[in-house]
Amino acid sequence: MSPPDADSNVVIEAKGLGKSYRIYKRPEDRLLQSIFRSKQLFTPFQALRNVDLTISRGEAIGVMGRNGSGKSTLLQLLAGTVTPTAGHFETRGRLAALLELGAGFNPEYTGKENVYLNAAVLGLSREQIDAKYPEIVEFSEIGDFLDRPVKTYSTGMYMRLAFAVAIAVEPEILIVDEALSVGDEAFQRKCFAFLHRLMENGGTLLFVSHSANSVTELCNRAILLHGGELILDDSPKRVVQYYQRLLYDRATEPAALIEEIRRQAAQPVAEAIPEPTAAIDAPVDGDAEPYFDPNFVSSTANAYETNGGRISDPHITTADGRRVNVISRGQRYQYRFRVEFDAAHEGVHFGMFIRTKTGVDLGGSASSPPQAKKLSVKSGQIVDVVFEFDCSLMPGTYFLNAGCSAMVNGSRDSVHRILDAVMFRVMPELNLAADGLVDFSISAVIKTAQETEK
Repeated sequence: MSPPDADSNVVIEAKGLGKSYRIYKRPEDRLLQSIFRSKQLFTPFQALRNVDLTISRGEAIGVMGRNGSGKSTLLQLLAGTVTPTAGHFETRGRLAALLELGAGFNPEYTGKENVYLNAAVLGLSREQIDAKYPEIVEFSEIGDFLDRPVKTYSTGMYMRLAFAVAIAVEPEILIVDEALSVGDEAFQRKCFAFLHRLMENGGTLLFVSHSANSVTELCNRAILLHGGELILDDSPKRVVQYYQRLLYDRATEPAALIEEIRRQAAQPVAEAIPEPTAAIDAPVDGDAEPYFDPNFVSSTANAYETNGGRISDPHITTADGRRVNVISRGQRYQYRFRVEFDAAHEGVHFGMFIRTKTGVDLGGSASSPPQAKKLSVKSGQIVDVVFEFDCSLMPGTYFLNAGCSAMVNGSRDSVHRILDAVMFRVMPELNLAADGLVDFSISAVIKTAQETEK
């Protein structure tokens, strides 16, 4: 692995990268294969094939895909722990990797011994490790367990120690393979805070996760793997949409869905949000009337294949029925859509969800609680769905999803679903003290200490 041109901003570049394994039916076949080379006694398994990937300094890349899609293999190749069988890759910069849990740890060694072993492998001298050791102890928060063999550790303790060692080497490139899915929430928050600092300082991150919110919040680019191939390199929001369709869109033939994703990959990355007009972007007072802008529509709507029903005409209205998509904070609205069924269904219910423009889920609701009696419909029946909600969102652009599901062959399945079905905007306001995504109706009382004591 030779480094790229020193003047280049590229820190990782892979060309035609592939990895295949030999699967033997019997252990002795491995020995026989080494003797009888002209005869094939194994079944080849292509874990990764023909991956081209270029990553620049400062990028945070989310890596998504179903189990067995090649995510871990790709990261192992880039980390240098596995040798490619096809293609090549180049890296530039100090690299640290958190791969499968406990990788690189000797279970018989104590935590402290593993700290020195791993840090040395990552390139630190004994003196540097001595200087960093107090930081590692403090970050890992496992105390006296550092003097015990790591085979006695829980999965969360493994992750704490591995992450503490990885960041102690001050990596320029950090590879994380689902390691943050274990451990308590407080420590996960601590790790995410470090990842944000890494990117603010120009570091590069490759992050494997099944969490859509983690990828959309943390990453500025994402890739989707399927069957060992890279099938989509796009914005995190778009990649998450298609990843979720791979998981849940059972109505679409898998081959047709993969072909749709490949067509999307051939298109330039779409801008999800059009430039706001001056009228939309200008601050208003809190009593401004909501209205409908015909040019403010979702260009990222992503509909699943229908499965006995179709959602149509999703839109927002005021309480008196006026269609709007530019709304005011603090008022009540209705989200409406129609479902036309072309097959009979039992246990039908409907759902909606609000997301940010980057795809972070904010909240939503089903039409009924899980234990409530669900609707039964006949073929040809039409159902109008209305969700009422108070707009507690801060000024900005948001999206609404629409969904319908039913019991199919004893399990709940999607009838139809549309991601980013509606785009709407909450108008900016004059003299607004609140900040963030959601208005919590916070009020402040300010007094001097002398006034408080009276």
